[in-house]
Amino acid sequence: MNALILSAGYGRRLKPITLTKPKCMIRVKGKPIISIWIENLIKINTKKIFINTHYKHKLVENYLKKKRLNTKLEILYEPSLLGTAGTLIKNMKYFINSNLILAHCDNYFLESLSKIISFHHNRPKKYLMTMVAFKTRKPESCGIIKEKNNSIINYFEKKKGHNGNLANGATYIISPELLKIIDDNFSDAKDFSNDIIPFIKEHIYVYKTEKIFQDIGTIENLNQINNF
Repeated sequence: MNALILSAGYGRRLKPITLTKPKCMIRVKGKPIISIWIENLIKINTKKIFINTHYKHKLVENYLKKKRLNTKLEILYEPSLLGTAGTLIKNMKYFINSNLILAHCDNYFLESLSKIISFHHNRPKKYLMTMVAFKTRKPESCGIIKEKNNSIINYFEKKKGHNGNLANGATYIISPELLKIIDDNFSDAKDFSNDIIPFIKEHIYVYKTEKIFQDIGTIENLNQINNF
C-alpha cells in the first residue's frame, strides 16, 4: 500500500502563522503535522509515501531530507497547485497498481490506521473506497454524509441546512479498481470532494471513528488540539 499526503496548500485561514511556514509544518503536540503522518504511515509498513508540495516548498523539502527516509519518501513538487484530485490524477502512474491512502495533511486524529485498513480489506465487494468519517460540531464547514449501514445515501459538500453532523474526514483508502475508474473517467477533475465523490458515492464504504478527529486548518482548531 502507498500513501499520498496532500500538503501543498497555503493555509490562509492560519495566518499569521503560515506567513513564515507552510501548513504542513505547523506543530501539533510538539511535532510538525507532516511528521506525525509519516511516523504513523511507517508504523503500518506503507511501501511509499508521496508528499506534494507548493507553498514554501523548500522548507518542507529540506525538513523531509533530514528525516533520512529517501527509500520511503517521494516529493511531488507542483509549480502551480493542481487541486486535491488533480495531484492524484497527474501522478496516477505511481499509485494505480495498489491500494492508496489519500489524505489531507492538516487532519489530526487518534484512530488506528491499521484498523481503518483492516476495515477496508474486509469491505463488501461492491465498495471500492473507504472514507473515514467523524462527528463534527461545525457541519457547514465540512462535507456531510447521510449513511446507512456504512453506505452513503447522500452527500452534501459544505452546504447550509440541517443535513446531519457526520463529516467526511478527507482520509481515504482507494482500491486499484477505483483508481483505474478515476484515471479513465475523471481526467479533468480538480477537487476530490466536489468533482469525484458525488459521482462514486455508491462505491464508498464509511468508517466512523469515535476518537478525536480535527483538522488544524484554523487557529481555533489548532489551539483546541494543542490545548486538549
